[in-house]
Amino acid sequence: MELKGRTAVITGGANGIGRATTLAFIREGAEVMIWDIDAEQAAETKKMAGDGSDRVHFLSVDIRNYEKVEEAVSESVKQLGKIDILINNAGVTADATLKKMTSEQWQKVIDVNLTGVFNC
Repeated sequence: MELKGRTAVITGGANGIGRATTLAFIREGAEVMIWDIDAEQAAETKKMAGDGSDRVHFLSVDIRNYEKVEEAVSESVKQLGKIDILINNAGVTADATLKKMTSEQWQKVIDVNLTGVFNC
């Protein structure tokens, strides 16, 4: 219970490494706000938290948008009272060589993996 009484925001916390981090934080006693765009996966993560599911919260947040991040911060503080920890986990890949990658794929990777981290 090392994190008991602490609150965390985990971007991309609905699946993959973010899900594992969410569940680990819950096991350690934290209250977690998942910021993700996948509500279904967030609901599944909440179920996986078992007895700690009441400490898993979700906001649909596109971290590429600075204003949406600001709104999410306000809403998270409103729901949790504070934010102690931020885990900037959200990320995307576009599995293609640079020659085959479209400009749209490139921009999405940059927007989520770099701009999203800055916004948060």
